[in-house]
Amino acid sequence: MYLKNILLYITKGSKLIIIYLLTVVVAGSILTYLSINNIYNFEELTEKRITEEEKSIIEIYRNSFQVSLENLSESLIKKIQRDSLRLEDGALILEEKLVKNYMIASKNGVLLRPRFVSTAFKPKPINASSLFSKRFQKAERYEFIDKEFSKAETAYLNTLKYSQLASDSAKAYNALARLKNKTGDQQGALALYKKLITEFNLTSNDFGFPYSYFSIDQLLKMDDYSLQASKEELLVDFLQGLLHNKIPYNNSTIDLIDAVKNKSEGTFTLNNKKQVDSLMLSISNVIKDIENYRPAMNAIATGIRKNQLLILNDFQVIQSENNKDEILLLYQLTKHSVGFIVPLEAIDKDILKNLNLSDTNFEYTLNLIDPGINNHFFNNDLIIKSNFSPYFTEKRLQIALKDKRIVTDFVFKRKLATAVGLIFLLGAMIIGLVILSRDVNRKKRMAKLRADFVANVTHELKTPLTSINMFADSILLNRVKNENDI
Repeated sequence: MYLKNILLYITKGSKLIIIYLLTVVVAGSILTYLSINNIYNFEELTEKRITEEEKSIIEIYRNSFQVSLENLSESLIKKIQRDSLRLEDGALILEEKLVKNYMIASKNGVLLRPRFVSTAFKPKPINASSLFSKRFQKAERYEFIDKEFSKAETAYLNTLKYSQLASDSAKAYNALARLKNKTGDQQGALALYKKLITEFNLTSNDFGFPYSYFSIDQLLKMDDYSLQASKEELLVDFLQGLLHNKIPYNNSTIDLIDAVKNKSEGTFTLNNKKQVDSLMLSISNVIKDIENYRPAMNAIATGIRKNQLLILNDFQVIQSENNKDEILLLYQLTKHSVGFIVPLEAIDKDILKNLNLSDTNFEYTLNLIDPGINNHFFNNDLIIKSNFSPYFTEKRLQIALKDKRIVTDFVFKRKLATAVGLIFLLGAMIIGLVILSRDVNRKKRMAKLRADFVANVTHELKTPLTSINMFADSILLNRVKNENDI
């Protein structure tokens, strides 16, 4: 009814109102269309801005990574040129936080730090004197054939007088320790094992097997509990000797460490066990380094591998097949090659610590991942994975929004603002229509009042005029003859 009255009024009313309504309707329609279209465009533009920022951050990270490696290589070259390499203890003090450890190989490819002796089980030429060899064979005959242990012990002690090499003495002491174990003198055997580990730590048998390894193997088999503290102390000395390059590694080191680990369970005191576990963990990491880089260092030093090597300044970059999270920077000197192990994690932390992202509009997370990993995020379209260095080809830099719902929240806020605006516009139009409807009704009531007033006045005037008209007609028609006829 209101709408009908409004339309009726509009069709008969002021042109100014028509223009007003047309302006409101047209403007409201255009604003609604633009707001709806803007919501869709806003989401697309936001995602495009995020993608552009992510690409920019990746480029910044890539450049920072390369600069970090170049600065590291320059620093290491200066250190090598400034500090001499004391190969007997590997005393190249590293202050560079990006380097985990370093390795040294001779020009023949033999690993000197950590010291590694390959056990190829090929007998070496016997260098012992004939007198020593004859007496040692005689002692072995007393031990293994005649089973006369007292004579064997005397004979082994006698051989020491004729030993000219450290290997001869170590061989005799090892035989004496073995003999004391057979006779039940574990304390005497322990004293000899300590001598072998501390004084003959680098001495090996004819097959390149260190006598200190024999000592630890036998030490683990001792069951005299009164010697437990001494055994633990000697074992710690052995592990520290390995870690500090005083005892060589070989192909059997990992097996020996596993044997120590199995023996340490429930055997060692709490404090010693913590120390032993810590030492074994460090030694296990050294063994991994040997496995990862010794073959490549040997191949490069002997000239077998020269092609297809990545170069960083004056360093050759070795990528491990077993560990994709680090590289070896190899620097060749006249007599030696020095390789520095650089973990990817250390460089990454250093870059992220100094990475300035204050100019970005959003917050991001950066992670180094393997290519095959597919992390499930809220919006995978906004995640970029990219190579960041030719030295870590098996790793990807993944960048994603820190807040995975930020785009949805942005769009929701824009929708909310648009909806509020449209609601206000609709409310204004409704209020205008109500005011207009009330104005129409008011004007209609005024028109009715005027019509009623005119009708009443007309009715009141019409009655006397009719009587006057009737008398006038009677007089004009001579129907009235005298006053009595009236």
